[in-house]
Formats: sequence, C-alpha cells, structure tokens
Amino acid sequence: MRNIILRLAVLAALSVSIIACGQKKNVPESLVGIKENVAQIDSAVNAIYGWEPRDSTHDASVDTLVANIMREHETERPDHNVGMESAASIEQSAYDDARETWAEFKRLCDQEEYEAALDYYLADKPNDGGSNAGDFLLFLKHSSHRFYFFSKVLLPLMSEYKGTEFARKKYIDLLQLEKALEDTSIALQADGNGYIPDVYPYLIKELGLALTADGKLNDALDLADDLMNVVYQVSGEALYANFVGTQYAAKLYLYLDDKEKAIGTWEDFKRFLNDTADDYPADIVKEVMEQIQEQIKLVNE
Repeated sequence: MRNIILRLAVLAALSVSIIACGQKKNVPESLVGIKENVAQIDSAVNAIYGWEPRDSTHDASVDTLVANIMREHETERPDHNVGMESAASIEQSAYDDARETWAEFKRLCDQEEYEAALDYYLADKPNDGGSNAGDFLLFLKHSSHRFYFFSKVLLPLMSEYKGTEFARKKYIDLLQLEKALEDTSIALQADGNGYIPDVYPYLIKELGLALTADGKLNDALDLADDLMNVVYQVSGEALYANFVGTQYAAKLYLYLDDKEKAIGTWEDFKRFLNDTADDYPADIVKEVMEQIQEQIKLVNE
C-alpha cells in the first residue's frame, strides 16, 4: 500500500512538472509575430553584412555618417545636416558593441520577454553616455532593415507597453531620423547613379500618416513634394509623380474623415491636367483622367 501511494505521488509530481513546462507565455495579441520579425531582420542583416565588417574593403563612411547623424539627432534635432568631414571614425569596438546589443535584444525577443526587450532598447549605455538605440542604427545599416524594425517591431512594442501617445511620438522621431539618413544618402549620390532607397516612398507615406495622427497635418502635407520628387527621379514621368502626390494628400484627408477636402484635392489635379493637357499625349491624359474619376468614386463610397 505504501509503495502504491509513493508511486501515485511521483506520478502527480511528474504531471505538475509536465504541465508547468508546457505552459506558454501569455503574449499580447498585438505582439504575435514579433519574435519572427526580429529573426527575419537578423537573418537579412547577416546575409548581407555578417555580424560586423573586419576586412579592409568595407567602406565605413556610411556607418560613420549614421553615427554622426544619430549624435546630432539626440542633441539638436531635427537639424540633421551633417558633413562627412566632421564625422568621427567608427572603430571596430563600435561594431562589436552593436553586435552584442542586438544579440541581447534578440535573445529577449526569442524568449518572448518583450517588455524587457523594449526597456533594453530604450536604456542608456552604462558608463558611455550614449543609448542602446544608437547600436541598433549601426547594426541595421540598410534602410529597409531599419524601416522594417521601426514599423514591425518597435512600434507594436511601444504601443503595448508605453501607450499610444508615447509610441506615436517616438515613432515619428524615428521616422524623421530615418528620413534624414535617406535624404543624406540621396544627396551624397546625386551626381552618381541617382540612388533612391527602396523604402523611401513608403517611409514618407508612413511618416505622413503618423504626423497627421499627431495633429500635424501641414507637416505631413509638406512631405508631398519629397514624395513627388523621388517618384519623378525613379519613373521620369511628371504626371505619374503628380498623381502619386495627389493620392498621398487625399489619403491624409481621408484619414481625418474629411471627404470634401480629399475630393477637392483630386478636383484640383483634374483642373491642372486640363490646363496642361497639350503638354502630354492625349491617350495618357485620358488614362489619368479616368484614374482620377476612379479615385473620386472610391472616396464617395
């Protein structure tokens, strides 16, 4: 009888242990997929760069530029006009630190310790005077990686643990910084191959919506010129660039549920097209007019 009781006790203990080990963390619905997003970024960065450059062929100027813009951004934002001649060189130790910072953030995300991961990102570096956030910019060198990290990782984390207002303002800050980095890259290569970051149009649209949500519609509308310029540089089509800019402005008004101004934006473009129709092929003008009418129809639905 005593052996039977002992066996039952052992089985009960094993059952409790199995149940406890099988329990998963209660991840908020808004954060489902964060771990996978971080892993995807990690894989993409390492596929292109490896952990850090160690060979003499690596051009550190991009990383130096990032570090210097980040420094000015933290002190006197939003003035991001940085000259390369004033930038301090990036040492190997900086790459090593960035690697370690990212690895720790990824470890926390792998364990679904998301609040701790966000706190780690926002924390100051001990005995350094800088912040962990600067290491992320050094590690995530490519504009696509940074934009994806800001929108698909940081924004959900901040919204969940810091609240909507904090998240929106910090997100705007990050997108403005990213735009400064990309504007600088575009300017540096203006006389070369005309490089335009792939995410630049999406960055402007995302920043515009965030600014509009923050009550800064005029600032958001001011970005339309940058959007049209980059679309024109890529496509060489002035009408298409104007169409994209008009669509962008109309969407900002729709975000505020102002259908009248959204339609008025399309009507203004229609008048412009009528006034300049002789400058373009008739079939192109006809096609664009049809697209304008389709957009107005969508607004009215």
